Amino acid sequence: MLFHELIRFKGQRSGSSEGSKDDNCDSLGSLTATYLEKDTGISREKSEAQLELEAQLEGQRALRLQHDMYFGSAVPPQQQYIPSPEPDRDNNPLTATLGRFGMTRNAA
Repeated sequence: MLFHELIRFKGQRSGSSEGSKDDNCDSLGSLTATYLEKDTGISREKSEAQLELEAQLEGQRALRLQHDMYFGSAVPPQQQYIPSPEPDRDNNPLTATLGRFGMTRNAA
């Protein structure tokens, strides 16, 4: 619906009343103007506070990696599923008896 309204948008009110306008297109424009950064092609220099914060975060990351290298990660290792071995069908008397009557499933 929004795409259809954007295609037929002409920049004028959609009704005769004062408050009637194309709200979807207007809200999309307000959203992009408020939350998206304009790309002018000029790179912004980082402020002193931002550079200091990035240096602190990099130091914390290095300490965490060093700690994990010596003491292991705080996240427990994932347990791997190991299926139990299938019973030997040839030597199992129950499957042999059931097999005589056609009551066992053949392995695919």
